[in-house]
Amino acid sequence: MSPLIIGLPRSRTAWLSVFMSQSDVYFHHEALDGCHSIDEYKEKVKGCGDSSTALISSGLTIDRRMVIINKTDDQIKRCIDWCDATFGVSSKSFILAENEKIKSLKGLHINQSDIDSRLKDIWCHLVGAPWSGKYSNLVDFNILYKLCLKVIFHKFNYFIF
Repeated sequence: MSPLIIGLPRSRTAWLSVFMSQSDVYFHHEALDGCHSIDEYKEKVKGCGDSSTALISSGLTIDRRMVIINKTDDQIKRCIDWCDATFGVSSKSFILAENEKIKSLKGLHINQSDIDSRLKDIWCHLVGAPWSGKYSNLVDFNILYKLCLKVIFHKFNYFIF
């Protein structure tokens, strides 16, 4: 299955999708968006990567080369505050539960604060292609995702993004 970057909301997954798309592997951001089924998602990412906040509970993290973005307690609090303000509901229990799931995933764990200094590790782990320092020139770019609020329900769980 395709490589995956996964983290809680506000973990730089949009930026990482652009960064990793410099490789021969295109990386979607939130590839589940627009899919009506898990099979449709799998078809969409075939031959590509995904950088997502929406797949933590899906079961779609098995047998994939993964980079898992970990947050500090302060970053988790800011994530919860952002989700509460954005979605208008309390997200604390949901985010804390998703964070526990993230901690148990197998793959390359990177602290969010260390992303810029670990770009080569991320690159090599996910695509194994030769590294060039020019790839890190993107660190000066602020890349944001246009948020489309929606809830997707399926047999595994629900995702709000």
